[in-house]
Amino acid sequence: MKTAEIQIPAKIARNFADPKARFHVLKGGRGSAKTRAAAAWCAARAIYHAQNGRRGVILCGREHLNSLEESSLPELKETILSHPWMIPLFDMGEKYIRTADGAVAFAFAGLRHNLDSLKGKARILDAWIDEAENVAEMGWRKLIPTIREEGSKLVITYNPESPESATHRRFVANAQPDVCVTHVNWRDNPWFPAVLDTERRRDMANSPETYEHVWEGAFFSQTAAQIFAGKIEIREFEPKAGWEGPYFGGDFGFSQDPTAAGAAEPVRAPLGGGVD
Repeated sequence: MKTAEIQIPAKIARNFADPKARFHVLKGGRGSAKTRAAAAWCAARAIYHAQNGRRGVILCGREHLNSLEESSLPELKETILSHPWMIPLFDMGEKYIRTADGAVAFAFAGLRHNLDSLKGKARILDAWIDEAENVAEMGWRKLIPTIREEGSKLVITYNPESPESATHRRFVANAQPDVCVTHVNWRDNPWFPAVLDTERRRDMANSPETYEHVWEGAFFSQTAAQIFAGKIEIREFEPKAGWEGPYFGGDFGFSQDPTAAGAAEPVRAPLGGGVD
C-alpha cells in the first residue's frame, strides 16, 4: 500500500493518531498551525474515503457563515497546493473542491442557519468545525447526530475564550472517552514564521493584557474584553450636590453573553466638555 506524508506538528499528529478518539479537539493560540493541520487532515480523509470506495461529503463548518470567502475553502485550497502529491487527486474550482473521481466533495455551512439544508441530503463522512468557541450547545446537538457514518470523525479547532462556552463544557470540562484534547501554541509549530514571532514579541511587550489569550490560548479575561481597557481609572467616591443622576442601565445578555447592570453619576468636566 502506498503511503504519503502531510506536514503537521508532532503534537497534533499524536492527537490525530489516537485510535480511541472520534472527536479530535485542537485548542490554543495564534500561530499553532492547528487550522492548517485540520485542513490537511480533511484533504487526507477525502482521499482515504475515495480510495476505499466511499461517496459523500466532508463538512467544513463554523457557527456563522455568510459567504464562501469566510469559509475554510481558501485554507483547504492552499493546503492541497502545498502538498504536490495531493494536487492530481483533487478537482478544484472557484467555489468547490472534490476528489478527482467525484466521490467525495467538501461542503461548507454555518451551524446556526445552514446546517438544516444539509441534513438528510448528504452523506457526511467527517466534519471539521473551525472557530468552534462560538458554537452554541444547540449547534452541537444538531450537528453530531447528523454525522453518523461508521468510522466518522470530527475535528474541532478554536482559541478558547470562556470556560462557560458550550464547546469548552462539552469537549474539555466534561470530555468523554472518545474525545482527544490537545492544547497547542506557537512553540509547538516547527514552521512558526519569523514575521509572526516579531508580532508575538510586540504583543508581549505592548499588549500584555491580551497576550496570553491571543498567543498562549488562555481564556479571554474581562479586563481584556473592556472597550476602554487601560483607559479608565477606578476610585471610590461619594455623590455631590449638583451631580446629575443617578442613572441606571442594563444590558440583557443573549446566548453566552452575561447580563450586566450599572449606575452612573455624571458630572460636568472642568472644561465643560462631556461628563466624568
